[in-house]
Amino acid sequence: MGNQLIADQHSHIPILVHRLDLEKLMQAIEPNDVELTGTLDGSFPMSVQDGLPAIQGGKLHSRYPGGVLRYRRDQPSTEMSKLPVKIAC
Repeated sequence: MGNQLIADQHSHIPILVHRLDLEKLMQAIEPNDVELTGTLDGSFPMSVQDGLPAIQGGKLHSRYPGGVLRYRRDQPSTEMSKLPVKIAC
């Protein structure tokens, strides 16, 4: 019975985000082609698709005074593409 949630492709686990420090997150991931700063709050549904965690929908918002999202378009995001999660826009 414990694997039922993983096997059910339509199950969603609500993820709540409170004071997520993006700069600390980027330090843990260490991407060379992405820079994020600021603090986020919100929620999103997590599900499993094709055996991988998937995020579709949800809302995140930044706390004052905002932050920075910067990436290099001249290089493919190799570090971010290695993360085992699908994010649908």
